[in-house]
Amino acid sequence: MVMAQYVEEITSSPLPIWDMFIPDIPPRSKLYSLAPLGLNSPLVESLTSYLCRMAYEHHVEVGSLVQHSIAPILGKRYIADSHGRGVSSFLRYASPINGNGLMASDWVKALEALTLRADLAHLTLLIGTNALSQRDLLQPVRQWCPRCYDAWRCRGAIIYEPLLWSINGIAVCPEHSQLLERRCPYCSTSLPWLTWRSRPGYCSSCGKWLGKADDQRLVEEKERYLAETVGDFLAHMPQVLLAIPREGVIQSLRDLIATTTDGNMAAFARNIGRPKTSLWELVQGYFPPSLPFVLQLCYQFHLPLLPFLLGGEQVAPGESPVSQEQTPKRDARCPVDRENVKQALEAILADQQSVPLSMREVARRLDYPVRTIETHFPYPAGKFLAAPQRIANNKASVGKLVCGSGLPRQLALHSCRERS
Repeated sequence: MVMAQYVEEITSSPLPIWDMFIPDIPPRSKLYSLAPLGLNSPLVESLTSYLCRMAYEHHVEVGSLVQHSIAPILGKRYIADSHGRGVSSFLRYASPINGNGLMASDWVKALEALTLRADLAHLTLLIGTNALSQRDLLQPVRQWCPRCYDAWRCRGAIIYEPLLWSINGIAVCPEHSQLLERRCPYCSTSLPWLTWRSRPGYCSSCGKWLGKADDQRLVEEKERYLAETVGDFLAHMPQVLLAIPREGVIQSLRDLIATTTDGNMAAFARNIGRPKTSLWELVQGYFPPSLPFVLQLCYQFHLPLLPFLLGGEQVAPGESPVSQEQTPKRDARCPVDRENVKQALEAILADQQSVPLSMREVARRLDYPVRTIETHFPYPAGKFLAAPQRIANNKASVGKLVCGSGLPRQLALHSCRERS
């Protein structure tokens, strides 16, 4: 009776209509879509480190991942079809994938296609493709902070290699004020950034752990400043949507020259210790500046790196430590105090000195260029220009006296000075 009543209720009520449409399924990546570490921080992960972590998460070696998954995307058939030795040779010279050239761009596109991520360019310096030269951009060998490794391991964090460690000119960890290591403390091997069995935190030669807690050495103020400056630049990279144009850094360089030396390019070149011709070619935009050159300017004039590269803002340099050491030069365009200079020249000429002064020494004492004195006071200047000849004649006379009369050299030199 109960069963019949239940069947009657089912048949009398309308049955629900099922939706048979297949829902939209998000696309699936061929490799794990690992999130990069350290984005928006000075210790953002490098692309070489991301590649090593990707291989570790898939339980394969870096060489195998590159050969079978990445090389076909890159179109490098000679890598995909080669044996282990060919891949190892390629990886040994693959450090430019952290840089700003074509190789870095190709690897970013390949890994983004395999992981379906869109933020892997921030693990390289591709933002400076147009603004910075590829020359002297990256460290040729691997370097690391042993205290960072130890701290991450102690708190159970993921071990990785920051992009900062791969940049040329960076020798200090900004977190620990610790000099970066470049050789394995166990096998003393200098390590490439990528090998077949690379793994962050471990030596790719002997396999030993590279972390250490009690290593502390003093670092220079300049090294710490450069590490902090570049670290701040890396932390703000994701906020810059497009590649930095070359015009920005060129304009900043022009503004810096105008601010510090009133547009005198020769004086600015002397101030920073660079050839004037190279500086002129940079200002004209013939080629982008190298990162070490830009970092030198940032340190010398206390400038932030990212605004200097972007340009568009008034450059306000701080006090230049190099310019403080140099003796300020008189501006050749300033009017000459003829009366005082004339009196000074007459006083020098009237002074019976033991050794005649050269024109260069006179100009140094008066703090005027040699050409300025020769132009305004040709007659006194001629007296000083003849000084080298008189000195040479004195030396010849000394030789004759010493050889002909048997007098001691000092006594002969005194006799010549009396005659001149």
